[in-house]
Amino acid sequence: MKKFMLFLICAVAFVASLGAMTIEEVVDLKHRARLGDAEAQFEVGCCYYEGDGVPKNLVEAVKWYQKAHFTRWCIQRNRKSARLGFSFPMSH
Repeated sequence: MKKFMLFLICAVAFVASLGAMTIEEVVDLKHRARLGDAEAQFEVGCCYYEGDGVPKNLVEAVKWYQKAHFTRWCIQRNRKSARLGFSFPMSH
């Protein structure tokens, strides 16, 4: 839980540094996010948090932040397990 809170704090700082996004940029970002790009998932969460290119929606923002967190966790888990000779799927 502490890591997730730190993640949200970083998200707020990141959002503050973003400029306004166009609808086309948000559509592209959502497409990459749905394909499992953790950075895109995080950025979609930022868009919803700020209402940048989409209607402001904190529930959606948290949903995308959690997806990004989970995707990053899976990547880290796979890297650690690969060193030990194990492999796990990325699906959730």
